[in-house]
Amino acid sequence: MRIWVFISFISLTCLAAKAQETSLIHSKTVFDSFENPVNTAFTPELSSKYAVSFLFPSFGAQLRFKGDIETSLKSYIFNRDSIKGGPLLAANNQNQLSGDINAYLAMFKLFKSLTYQREIGASIQFRNIGQTQLPNALFAFLDSYENFNDPFPGVFNSNTLNQSFWQFGLTYRENYNKKLAFGAKLSFLSGTTYHKINIQESAITPLDDGYEAYFNGTYRSNLGADTIKIKNLLPNFKNPGLALTLGSSYTFKNGIYVTAHLKDLGFIRWHKNAVYSTFSDTLVPTKIKEIKPNGNIRTELSEMIVRNASLEKFNSFLPAHIQIAASRNFGFYKSVFVATQYIDGRSTQLALLNNFKKGAFNIAINTTYEKPDGLQIGGLLMLQSISTEFYLGSEKLLPSYYFTKGLISKDGNIGKSPTQMNVFMGLNIKFGRKVQSDGMADFVDGLNDEETGFVYRLSNKERRSIRKEAARNSKKAGKRRN
Repeated sequence: MRIWVFISFISLTCLAAKAQETSLIHSKTVFDSFENPVNTAFTPELSSKYAVSFLFPSFGAQLRFKGDIETSLKSYIFNRDSIKGGPLLAANNQNQLSGDINAYLAMFKLFKSLTYQREIGASIQFRNIGQTQLPNALFAFLDSYENFNDPFPGVFNSNTLNQSFWQFGLTYRENYNKKLAFGAKLSFLSGTTYHKINIQESAITPLDDGYEAYFNGTYRSNLGADTIKIKNLLPNFKNPGLALTLGSSYTFKNGIYVTAHLKDLGFIRWHKNAVYSTFSDTLVPTKIKEIKPNGNIRTELSEMIVRNASLEKFNSFLPAHIQIAASRNFGFYKSVFVATQYIDGRSTQLALLNNFKKGAFNIAINTTYEKPDGLQIGGLLMLQSISTEFYLGSEKLLPSYYFTKGLISKDGNIGKSPTQMNVFMGLNIKFGRKVQSDGMADFVDGLNDEETGFVYRLSNKERRSIRKEAARNSKKAGKRRN
């Protein structure tokens, strides 16, 4: 039996969505304006009115695993070598596996009004969130049950959570005044896959011809015991959800720009046919000789889950977090400090971003401290012109280099623990007439607006002030036409 067949049942290879690529915070990219909707993607006098990313997705991806199995697992990834877990049975330690992906398949942003810098946007993204812990003994079993000569406890003890979903977002931002601004992103979610398995007790006992395996735990999935197919990853209306991101910003007189936002406070409602199973059973796989190396254990597992299953709907939640960032320009150098805290306590991150810009080119060297990875060095290369922005970078530069070097040389011994790889990139295009504010401009967006959305409705004083400003602008426009 191939390794991916069994792992797909015991612990899906995990992909987890991160908050955002830290290197792009306060970068004035379209990506950053969707991750934190208070951030603007346009610069008056320079940017065009529309921004779009389509066909070439903006994405970030990360792979991480830590434990005794690292070298053997890298050899499997690089060379498709079989995983030799037998030598690791002396200590049945846990191995951590995870990965990140956050892909915007399409983004569209519209500059609506100059006076209050109103921006409206829409996006489509695919995300996947998860993590897993697997013992050494499981990898020994994946190699062959014959690695166990005596009864062995804890072989399959594992804890895995994986969920993927589509996120259709609508964003809006505007300035309250020259210093204070607000932004929001409302996302409609479409859940695609959810798997959670927690095996608390397990054991394997060799027999004269084969083995018996004991499992005690719980399993929850919207797909039941079925394997994932392409159609399961398409958007649907069976598993709806909502998420909200709120942000605000303030610009100080000395040029310091500060943002604070609550991101991804949301949930997914999984349909009533989702499977929940509590099991405690001993399986004796057959066809040991025909299906190597472990017989038809996958079929036995499927039947065990279905036999003890009930159908029920349930809610799952997104990993919401709070983030505060402050930046300031010093000529060609821009410094950004970022602090991120997940509400559920899963992670805390502190980062210092160092951006060096010359014309349209931006190079960044970043330092990040994050539990449990410690201190990391990241890098960013970005071309940001009037009509185009292209960026490529890594949050974990050295581990990604060693992982890539091992992949090219097909050597699993290259690199230190934990094994990590991170990369992000994106391409955005801006088009349309230029956003202008000059008195001789042909067209100024929102010049004659009588109201400005949410700001307009805050108070009577604000409405009177806006009406007076609109009347003055109207007179100026009339004089220019005459």
